[in-house]
Order: sequence, then structure tokens, then C-alpha cells
Amino acid sequence: MMTFKFDSAAIPIKRLDDVSGSTFNRFYKNKRPVLLTGIATDWLPLQTWNEEYIKDVLYEEFGNELKVLKSNDNKHFINHVQVSEKIEISLETFLDAVFHAKKDIEAVRYYLRTHSMPSKLYQDMIEREQVEGLIKSICHVDNVNCGQMKEPESTTPNEIVKDIYPWEEFLDSEETCDHEQEADQVGQLNELHDQETGTQLEEARQRRIVNVEVMSDLPLPYQAVYQKVFRIDTMQLWLGTKGNITPLHFDRNHGLLLQVIGCKELVLFSHTDTPLLYPHPSHTSRSHTSKVNLRDIDSKRFPHLKHAQRYTCVLNPGEILYTPPFWWHDVTSLDGCLSVTLPWDISIDEIPLNMLM
Repeated sequence: MMTFKFDSAAIPIKRLDDVSGSTFNRFYKNKRPVLLTGIATDWLPLQTWNEEYIKDVLYEEFGNELKVLKSNDNKHFINHVQVSEKIEISLETFLDAVFHAKKDIEAVRYYLRTHSMPSKLYQDMIEREQVEGLIKSICHVDNVNCGQMKEPESTTPNEIVKDIYPWEEFLDSEETCDHEQEADQVGQLNELHDQETGTQLEEARQRRIVNVEVMSDLPLPYQAVYQKVFRIDTMQLWLGTKGNITPLHFDRNHGLLLQVIGCKELVLFSHTDTPLLYPHPSHTSRSHTSKVNLRDIDSKRFPHLKHAQRYTCVLNPGEILYTPPFWWHDVTSLDGCLSVTLPWDISIDEIPLNMLM
């Protein structure tokens, strides 16, 4: 992937099968990335999400036309005019590009990222056994706060960092949400009434009923975690063509990346290596991205990059990659790929001091 000479060899990201919540919180949460295996292998999405199923879901959600990103150089995808543009494309053309790429032709590449999870796919994600299995792996029940995933009872805006659309290289704007209001079902429906038709309102009502049912079946310590991780407005679908590259960047949240279809190759760097990775200036809209192109490194322009320590992995279907907040990562789709991200917020004490500068 890279001919540039680093000082040290890349470190493979550890794979852990059926990790316990205590192990995850002690050794990995907010410390280092880890591949979680054996958790999602039998999940409903791995069994049922194929081209026809996704086509039906996307048609129901968006109709015959999709708004997707098209790369300016047919490789890199960032929601920035210098890198890619938003276009409208037919559902059939898009899915054909993802699932039926021509081997001998340099096809046009596209990326679809939903701002929230399509309703039907969300229902597939929140099957009770799936939810409980994942939460058991990231939440230590002996810790009343489940590894600090539960917010303090008294919360001020400065105590919790809100970044609910985490893969921000694709963002137009940021939004915030008060988690405590999720328990007030009637209040939410009243707010929605001014925005949605009767059909949409009923769908929203049914979705919240399912959410309450799933959450009420969970052990009490898991319920707060469920409200943070399994949110329809933060969970996102990523569907794109083979060869798509999301260049080096970081996110301001804990992140779980579930691979459903195809494989992705990732290169990660710790936030401690930030000075070596040449980020864009802090006053710009690309401050969370690096100036470095890992596939064509200019050693004269970026002389200190060679001292950075790489961590690498190939993410296979059924595997989940945990990426700590502020860890830099570069992602390449080795196939036409479908992935799901499940982020959750960080507390102020989880922000590395060097990233506050």
C-alpha cells in the first residue's frame, strides 16, 4: 500500500473473540483500537442484507434517486468541494456500481452515507440478542457507570462532548441531542407532529415503541448504554464502491465500525502522533484531516511522518472495529462495501490534552 519508509513496522490490530466488558474497558476503551470478533457473525444483517434487500430498503427510504458523493479524483471521499461533490444518481446505477463493478474498467466511484439509519435496517440492528451481546462486550457491569458510558446525573454542556454525526469528513453541519429526553415519548411525538405527515408520525411512534420494548428487556445497567450506542439518529449506513478511500482523519467520539459486506483495509495512528501527521490548521473546516496522502507520501514535505507508529488491519464481514476518540485512521474499500457505524459521545475527561490545543 505504501512505499514510504517508516522507522518502525506496522503493528497489527489485535483480534479478540467474544471479549468481556471488563477486558474491553480495562485495556481498550479510550486507549487503543481492537477488532471484536465472534460478536456479530450471526447477526441478522450478516444473514439477510444483500443487494436485493438493500435495494428495497433504499427505494422505500429515498425513492429512485439517491444523493451520493462522487470523488473529484475518483479515489478520495471527503465532503469538501476540493475533494468530492454531491450528485444525484439513480438507485439502479448506484447499486450496479457497488455490486457489479467491471474488473477491467476504471469505473466511476460513489459513496452513500446516511445521516441516520434507514428504519428497516435499524430494526434489523436492534434485535435483542444482538444488542445484549454487543453491550456485554463493551460494558463492565461491575462498574455502575459501565466504563463511564453513562452520563453524570448532573450534566452541563461542558461536561459532555456532543458529536452525534461522528464521521465528520462527510458532514455539512453538526447537531446535538439531549439523551434524557428520549424517555419522554409523548414530548418527542409532539415535536415530530409539526414536521411529519400522519404516516411518518405513526412510523416514528412504532419505532419508539420497539425501542422501549428492546430497552426494557435489557438488564438495568445496559439500558443507559443502549440509549447511547443504538440510536437511530447517530447510527449510519455506509455503502460504496470498490477502491473508495477515506483519507487520514480523526473523529471526536468512540466508534464501532461493523463490516457487513466486503472488506476494508485500515491504517491507524494514535492521537499522540498528531504532530507527526501534519493536520490541516485548526481554524479550517478540515482540521480533523491530515495533509498526508498515505499512498503518495512526499518525504521532503512531511519529513517527520516516518517517526509515526502505524496500526493496521483488514476488517472482514462480521467483525467490528473499535476506534478510540481522536485516533487517526485511513480507510480503503477492498470490495464494494456495506458498513454500519455505531458511535457514542465522550466525556470531557476523555479528551487527550494534546488535542485540546
